[in-house]
Amino acid sequence: MSEGSPLPARRGGVRVSLDLTDGCNFGCVHCFKTIGSPARLLDLDLIRSLLDQLAALRAVSVVALTGGEPLFHPDFAAIARAVAERGFRLAVVSNGWELAAALPALEAAREQVDAVSVSLDGATETTHDALRRREGSFRRAVEGLVLCRARGLATQVNMVVTPGNRRELHAMALLASHLGCRALGLAHCKPTAEASAAGLVMDPFERLHLEADIAALQSTFNLPILLAGDHYDPYPLALCPQLELRELHVDHRGRLTACCELTGYRDGEPDSEVVADLAVTPLVDALRLLADRVAAVIAAKIDRLAAGDLDPADLFICTCCQQHYRKAPAPRS
Repeated sequence: MSEGSPLPARRGGVRVSLDLTDGCNFGCVHCFKTIGSPARLLDLDLIRSLLDQLAALRAVSVVALTGGEPLFHPDFAAIARAVAERGFRLAVVSNGWELAAALPALEAAREQVDAVSVSLDGATETTHDALRRREGSFRRAVEGLVLCRARGLATQVNMVVTPGNRRELHAMALLASHLGCRALGLAHCKPTAEASAAGLVMDPFERLHLEADIAALQSTFNLPILLAGDHYDPYPLALCPQLELRELHVDHRGRLTACCELTGYRDGEPDSEVVADLAVTPLVDALRLLADRVAAVIAAKIDRLAAGDLDPADLFICTCCQQHYRKAPAPRS
C-alpha cells in the first residue's frame, strides 16, 4: 500500500447527557422528575474531568446539557465552552425561560452547537401555560426559539403529548416549521401518580392510536417529526439506544445511571438506576458496570418472554426498564 495521509479520527454516534442541576423554575403537571429545593448542581471540575475521559474514548459525538433546567447552572457558559473546546457537538434541552440570557454562551460555542431544544407542550399559549403552570412560559419559549434562529443556531421543539393537547399536533408541526426548527420531537407522558391523576397518561391502545396519528403527520410534513423515548415496538426484545450503549447519562450528582428517563423519577424506588459515582469511579470502570446492568435487563426481558408474561404495555420500549428498576407501573388498558 502506498503512503498517504492517516485516516481521520472517526467519532461514533454516542450521545451523553449531563444533568447540570435538579432545579427548575417550573412545576409542570406532567414532569416525571423530582425537583430539588434548593437546587443541586453538577460540579464544574467533575464535568471537566468527565469530558476529558469521554474524549479519550473517541466514541462520543454529542454532549447534551439537561436538567432540571440547565440554564440555571451558574457555570453554564464555562460548561458550554468546555464541551466545545473538546470537539464535541453541544446540545441544550431547556424550557426556554432563560434562553435569551444564555445566548452569548451559545454564540461563543456556535461552531459546535448541534441544537437548542425547547419544550412546548401546546401550539397555543393557553394549553402550554396550563401544563407548565407558569404564565408567560409559552411566549418566553417562542421568543427564545426566534432569537436562536436569528443567530443561526439550530433549534428543535419537544412536546409531551397528552389526551388534552393531542388535537394540537398538526398545529404544533406548523408552528415548528414556521419557527424554522430542525425537528419536532414528540413523547408520551410518563406514568407518574400526579400525571395519571390529572388524566394525562394514555393507556397502551390510546398510545397506539396516537402513534398512528404521528405516522400520518410524518408523511405530511417535510419537517422531521420524531417519536422520542417510549414507543411501541412489536419485537419483544427490542433495544433502545441506552441498552445499546449509544446514549449515556450522568445525573446532577455526577453518577452514571441506567437511563435519563429513570433518573430522579418522582415515584418508585429512588436511585435504583444509579450505576456508579464518577467522582470516585473511572468512567471506563463505570461503563463495565453499566454493561452488566444492560445484560441483566435483557435477560429479564428474555425470561418474561419465555414465561409468556407479556401484555400490550410491555411492547412499549421503556416499560420493561420502568418495571425492572421499580420506578412506575406501566399504563394499563
